[in-house]
Amino acid sequence: MLTFRRNTLALLVLLCSPAVATDYIVEYGGGPPPAPISGQLNDDMFLGDVDPIFHRPYFDESCIDALNSGDYRYDTITLINSGSGEADVNVEIDCGTHYCVIYGYAGGFFPDDPIANCFIADDNDGPNGWTNVDTTLVSNQVVVFVVTSNGPNQAWPWTAKFSDHLFFDGFGEALYD
Repeated sequence: MLTFRRNTLALLVLLCSPAVATDYIVEYGGGPPPAPISGQLNDDMFLGDVDPIFHRPYFDESCIDALNSGDYRYDTITLINSGSGEADVNVEIDCGTHYCVIYGYAGGFFPDDPIANCFIADDNDGPNGWTNVDTTLVSNQVVVFVVTSNGPNQAWPWTAKFSDHLFFDGFGEALYD
């Protein structure tokens, strides 16, 4: 009887605890790009591995209108320019055979207000492709990238790759041929 109560109490505490997104902190000061990182959008309530949800911007390639967009699991990548000058960076998200979306936030990401500070977004390439955004960071600037899915409450692994070349304008339009 005591074991049942202890396990039940542990499960209730787990279910009532707020979910916390995984934040991957990456320092980049220009030069060779950072190594790739891998993450997982999680939705396994019974194992206690659940990412929080937010109402992502409704139009996938812009930073407007998050009303009635549904609940989306997310992780964050905090990119810090640790160099003394500007650093160009392309962040490419690969979700394997799934659709993924990336948003960039200058000045912080606030899940309760997903439009605030949003300045760049992409979801163009879908399954078997990649989603990417380009930006230039000034010295000591911090940008938070939010990795999420194209559908509510979906979960799967993802990999972020970094490059020091700007390829796209954030809305899928090539800057270079």
